[in-house]
Amino acid sequence: MNKAFTQSTLTKRLMLLGLGLCLHSGLVTAKTELVEIHLSADIHTTAPTSGGARLITRDDDILTYDFSTGLSDGTAFLGALDQSDLDAYHAADVCGQALFSVDSTAEIAGTVMRPADVFQSNGVKILDAVAEGIADGANLDAVSRVPGLCDLVVSFDVTVEIDGTVFRPADLVRFGAGSFSLYREGPDSGNLDAVHVLDAGSVLASFAAPVPNLGIGFTDQDVIEQAEAGGNWALSFQPSAIDPSWEPADTDALSAVRGPAPGNFSWANAEVEALESDGSVELDIERLGFSDGPVTVSYATADDTALGGIDYGSSSGGVAFSDGELLDRAVITLFDNGTMDGDRSFFVDLTAATNGANLVSPTRVRVLIRDDEGSLFSDRFESNQPRDLRGQL
Repeated sequence: MNKAFTQSTLTKRLMLLGLGLCLHSGLVTAKTELVEIHLSADIHTTAPTSGGARLITRDDDILTYDFSTGLSDGTAFLGALDQSDLDAYHAADVCGQALFSVDSTAEIAGTVMRPADVFQSNGVKILDAVAEGIADGANLDAVSRVPGLCDLVVSFDVTVEIDGTVFRPADLVRFGAGSFSLYREGPDSGNLDAVHVLDAGSVLASFAAPVPNLGIGFTDQDVIEQAEAGGNWALSFQPSAIDPSWEPADTDALSAVRGPAPGNFSWANAEVEALESDGSVELDIERLGFSDGPVTVSYATADDTALGGIDYGSSSGGVAFSDGELLDRAVITLFDNGTMDGDRSFFVDLTAATNGANLVSPTRVRVLIRDDEGSLFSDRFESNQPRDLRGQL
């Protein structure tokens, strides 16, 4: 049997989302750079727009804020909602049209939409609450999509049981192929009000009220971010920094567009071998994850048993990756001294990366230079050198 429980009778688990903080134009943002953010509040709010004017948005409007300009250039209107409040929103993407949910029954494009339905602006239902067995009294608070896979990610405003599985108001619930499953579990208190799953792996969210013991302070209009389940919490965006009309508001819906994700860089191997007669050694650098934009990765050599200037060419420099490029290499010169002096090694370290890219392990590669003057026979002559045998005849 499907059940819906009131918030006053059951504990709720909360999901927040967090990365390190930085300041940008007076606004608090997380490490995931955002190009724009789409918000809907539970009350009328205002925001700056072009020409020094103020843009007024209602509780069924979508505010679009541009981080590069600090302006709101308009709203996306769903149409007359018969006093319904927009409860969830996800912008159009490669998976399809924009998604909506409302907090009370409304007719959209000739179709009756209930509070736990997810629908497109053309009236097509993506999630039909009645058909999927969601109990009356359960509203849908948030909607997003699984990046790349296009399954829905939703959150309910009360604890619900669907097909024998209990989902609480802080949980993110996955809906695909006609079934529900837990996408990410939240902590034991709080109520998730809005969410956006980023393709970079983290999640943006807003909550109905502050949640204690999370290590950060936030309000019900703030957007917060968590890089991974169980990770640290941090503020991502504070709408009240745009306009004080947001201070009493509750963010009901959000969607975002992230900025470029340059990716992570590391050596392809932690150890490489080369013959001293090779003249040089090529060391591959890999670009992992995303590959947006150009990045220059710096490196520098360091002595071990091999000495710079004698066994190899000491150097430091940079390897320039173009947009989308996943593999490049550094080339280090090797010196052949023509004598048998054994194997030696040196290190090459990745030291920095531009444009917000990260360095990940292994950031140090050990280069083993093999002495190729040859091995010794038992009579101590080198194998690759001619021997004078006249005295042995």
